[in-house]
Amino acid sequence: MADPWRERIRAATASAFPGTRAERWAFVVLLAVAAVLRFWGFPNIPYTHDEISALVRVDYGTLGEAISKGVVGVDTHPPGTHAFLWAWTQLFGFGDGAVKAPFILMSLAAIFFLYRFSYAWAGGPVAVITTALLACFQYTVMYGQIARPYAMGFFTTALLADQLTRYLARSRRAALLLIVLSAVVSAYTHHFALMLAVFMCTTGLALGDNRQRKELVLACAGAALLYAPNLPLFYAQLQWKGLGEWLTAPRPDWLPGYAWWIAHCSIAFAAVLVGALGLALALAIKHRSISWPLLWITVIWGLLPLVIGYAYSVWRAPVLQYSVVLFSFPNLLIGALSGLRWLQPVQGFSLAGVCLTIGTFSLVQDRDHFAVTGTSKYEDTVRGTLAADTLGALAVVDVPDEVMRFYRTLWCITPSQAPYFNLRYRAPGTLDSLLATTTATRIFYGQTTHGDPENVQRI
Repeated sequence: MADPWRERIRAATASAFPGTRAERWAFVVLLAVAAVLRFWGFPNIPYTHDEISALVRVDYGTLGEAISKGVVGVDTHPPGTHAFLWAWTQLFGFGDGAVKAPFILMSLAAIFFLYRFSYAWAGGPVAVITTALLACFQYTVMYGQIARPYAMGFFTTALLADQLTRYLARSRRAALLLIVLSAVVSAYTHHFALMLAVFMCTTGLALGDNRQRKELVLACAGAALLYAPNLPLFYAQLQWKGLGEWLTAPRPDWLPGYAWWIAHCSIAFAAVLVGALGLALALAIKHRSISWPLLWITVIWGLLPLVIGYAYSVWRAPVLQYSVVLFSFPNLLIGALSGLRWLQPVQGFSLAGVCLTIGTFSLVQDRDHFAVTGTSKYEDTVRGTLAADTLGALAVVDVPDEVMRFYRTLWCITPSQAPYFNLRYRAPGTLDSLLATTTATRIFYGQTTHGDPENVQRI
């Protein structure tokens, strides 16, 4: 343990909850704010289209059917989250709160593991400031509320980073077992989480001592064996060559747009982030303190998945979205802010407070996050058909059939109740014929963005 970085992470991992008393209290407050932001509107946070699509595909009697009919040939994601959703809904049903709760909790647990990880590698001020940002970024708040692979992958990769750090510091077998578990679940959760897990374990092999390398090789071999049953599905999904039917390849302005979106499209929040990054760089230069292991982590764990996703999307097929680089984003953030380790405690708390205040304000004001995520065009459409039935009006929609069936089943609407006519996949003249023959004097019409924009004018 002669290397300075080993001594540093060993000291930082001596406690399960590292930091001074003030830093621990700061973390508790920040985590409470993160919980409020993620649970706001709970249990009535509406489903996104992506969630409904998944929930429709887990509604089978057996897990085998859910995978064979809901993933194979249908979904580009590994089956891990799908299997979890099947088991969870079998136990707790399909209600908004029941489905979303474990994903919100996973996103909060990830913040704790990232706090410990950043504390070990970059020090207390960086850990507190990073926690403040992860608490209020729309990036992490939004994907923490969605019952899809992103919150789960965010959690498993954060756990892997934390446990790999603790194993390198203390060589404990319990950490080694959690490395295997988190790596395997990451691989079964998302392909980008799989890629990041491979990078993490490879870096661990490079940083470990001789005995640790031997144990890590065995652990990685065990993880590979546990993932092996998914290889045929992985190769089949790889042949799809991306999401070209609806996703375009990134243009040169993708990266600036990504950075602007992370900053909540807010000049004030962007100024805070640029100021924090500039201060971190200035302090790093001033103190001439480059931690080479942390630099490797920043580049390999944080930047490389983004580079690979961008290159693959340009040269082979589009896959790059903000969601797929969520798992690697915290590593890039921690590395970029690592120079802030030289701040005095009061300065670190002050900067964290500014980040949290401006970030939360811009989340609510500039991004209008809760107004947007608290409404659903699908729920409004189904409610509209119920109101139309009460008023004796004609109900016409242009919405996927599976979505209408999902909500009618969830809300216990009988087949004879609230009849409606769905234009989805109908001939262009269907609406004209329907309007010409109806005797109703009032009409309710609901459509998604895929509906014909001229239908409103026709009505």
